[in-house]
Amino acid sequence: MNLAEKYEKYAKLVGEIEVCDLCFDRMDKRILLGKGDINPDILFIGYAPNENYEGKGTVFGPYSTSGRKFNKISESIKVNGKNNKKTGFTYWVTNCVKCSCPSCHEGKGLKGNIEQCKKYFEEELEILRPKILVFFGEKSLEHITGTTFEHTKSFKWNSYVCIQSYHPGARIRWDKKAIRDLGDKISAIL
Repeated sequence: MNLAEKYEKYAKLVGEIEVCDLCFDRMDKRILLGKGDINPDILFIGYAPNENYEGKGTVFGPYSTSGRKFNKISESIKVNGKNNKKTGFTYWVTNCVKCSCPSCHEGKGLKGNIEQCKKYFEEELEILRPKILVFFGEKSLEHITGTTFEHTKSFKWNSYVCIQSYHPGARIRWDKKAIRDLGDKISAIL
């Protein structure tokens, strides 16, 4: 699929998500879009908008602690000894759940919300076709793949190489070693 077709298909997907009414407790019609390079080497995946999202429109945006941590992590990851600005490795970041639902924030109904959005997530994967999926945290990982969480463990799921990683908003400290471990794992695959 060429670049123009990818953008066209993604715009169509966004339109479908904007009118979706599958979740019983969707707060509003605003959706949380993925962001990044539409031809990504790496797809970073969170589970749902957090309660600070407030319709701001992008996943892991600068308005949240998780977003600020993600930006630091993505800038610090080194692939083959260099960071993404120097090597040109590309990424896209998204969530499994595409809109804000109170049941996600309260820990209720999360599996149901992910199941409702699964078709959109799968369409997004089909459009993007990344080389590597990095699942942030156990929720998205377990509900999408059925795999139990273990930081930097890699495995195959469908046709993808997957890596498990701590969520940027996790209370644990993202120290240099955790970032280096993730970068080393990605380097070994790319």
